[in-house]
Amino acid sequence: MSFFGSVGTVFMGLKSLTGAPDSPYFTVAFALYLISFVLFVVYGSGRREPVAKTAIWAMALGGLVHTAAIGVRWNAAGHIPFTNMYEYANIMAWMAVVSFLMILRRYYRPLIGLAVSPLIVVLIVSASMLPNDVHSQLVPALQSYWLHIHVALAAIGEGAFLVATAVSVMYLVAIRQKNRDGGVSIETLEEINYKALSIGYPLFTIGALFAGNRHGRYFHCSHCRNGRICTCIGSSCRHPGRFSIHQNAY
Repeated sequence: MSFFGSVGTVFMGLKSLTGAPDSPYFTVAFALYLISFVLFVVYGSGRREPVAKTAIWAMALGGLVHTAAIGVRWNAAGHIPFTNMYEYANIMAWMAVVSFLMILRRYYRPLIGLAVSPLIVVLIVSASMLPNDVHSQLVPALQSYWLHIHVALAAIGEGAFLVATAVSVMYLVAIRQKNRDGGVSIETLEEINYKALSIGYPLFTIGALFAGNRHGRYFHCSHCRNGRICTCIGSSCRHPGRFSIHQNAY
């Protein structure tokens, strides 16, 4: 199935034919995220406040429906929904929405939605292309409450990192254009990026520590796991310095 065919399948609700109990909620959440993305694009071209508020409400409503979808799937599966990549991407998208709304409540820069909303839509579309059998068996590595905590924190942390990524792109564009378009200031983007990292970094790091606790050692023959640990160590060295810079700025 082509990319656009998959998008159409999800949007029209045909995904529910697979029998997954969360599919109707997933479809509605996707539709609301897509509407929010379109409205943010419209806002970016005209900067009309009613359009921005409508886009934010669509995103928030999509987040509520998305929360219901996760709850329904959790209840149907009988365990926390982290058994496959569909569920992992689902949680990442949900946390990206939560992080975006939290940051928006603090700073209220609707233009950031122009960068965040398409990433959420792409992540939801990517999840829709993956198998979503709710009765799939847990792999041996996940048959432990330690790994449930690890995967949950990693997915939630990466959702916050998704927002930080979108803000970083806006930051680079703002530097190149030197804010000639009247968008969000470079200083504000830098502060928002720091806040998003402050949400994702501790969650992701704690999740990595839980994984090490489960396996009995933090470094393993897995290159993926070793890469994550090295990333956490590098971020741990960098994050306190950036915190000190922000504290001195105030």
